[in-house]
Amino acid sequence: MDNSISGSVVTYAAGERLTTRGNDVDEIYIILKGRIRCMTTYGTYYLGPGSAAGLTDCYYGMYVFNYFADEDTMVKRYTVSSSTDITRVLNDQADNISIFAIMHSRHIADIIKTYLELTMKCRDVDAVSYTHLRAHETDSYLVCRLLLEKKKKRKPSSA
Repeated sequence: MDNSISGSVVTYAAGERLTTRGNDVDEIYIILKGRIRCMTTYGTYYLGPGSAAGLTDCYYGMYVFNYFADEDTMVKRYTVSSSTDITRVLNDQADNISIFAIMHSRHIADIIKTYLELTMKCRDVDAVSYTHLRAHETDSYLVCRLLLEKKKKRKPSSA
């Protein structure tokens, strides 16, 4: 069985989209030159040379970020079909593994920092009453809530 994998060197223009959040992972990008912007609902992160875009996403099977070239960016693009391909990509990058590990650790630290900031914001949110929440209820949510309440009333009690 051949455990090698080869990537192709590709250049993306500033602003060009590499991936779309929610799509199946089919490629991993090792950044050779330039910078990639990783965007989610919760924050924006940047990856530079030595970092990988799509690597962590590969474990989920779908892209967790929208990836864009933040500036003209050269990458080594690997086509992957599952998380087992990660080892093959890393083996192909064996000469750069120490830089790669440092950059990936930095990216993980950025994500943890965002998580902690969001956790602190949640602690600062004041509690609101049920009546207050109901005052902001939309028609579609009202229908869903009424159906759920009706379903709860139908359930036989287990006494």
